[in-house]
Amino acid sequence: FLLSMEEAVCKYFGDSRSKLYNPGKNQRYWFERKDENNGKRTARLEGEKGDIWWWWLRSPGRVNVKAVYIHGDGNIGIQGNNILKGNLSDGRCTGGIRPALWLKLDADKED
Repeated sequence: FLLSMEEAVCKYFGDSRSKLYNPGKNQRYWFERKDENNGKRTARLEGEKGDIWWWWLRSPGRVNVKAVYIHGDGNIGIQGNNILKGNLSDGRCTGGIRPALWLKLDADKED
């Protein structure tokens, strides 16, 4: 599954709920450019020195036909992103998904 905006902001990449639930007056397109947890939300292709990529969340954006996304710098695009984001003319798209999953570890496993 894809994470929701609340999960990405409040639970898995640090806790920035105060900024989510008390938005600033300029919070129209971006969540918070100077959020201390932005660095935790960045995604890089091929390790720490790879290119940064944006990734979608499952929450709808302010424009309902778009989805909220995490920009390459870890900031959250609350306006939303559509499926054609990126430079497809040269065959290079710089974004996608970052899937999450739940694993149940069975501690009572018999030998």
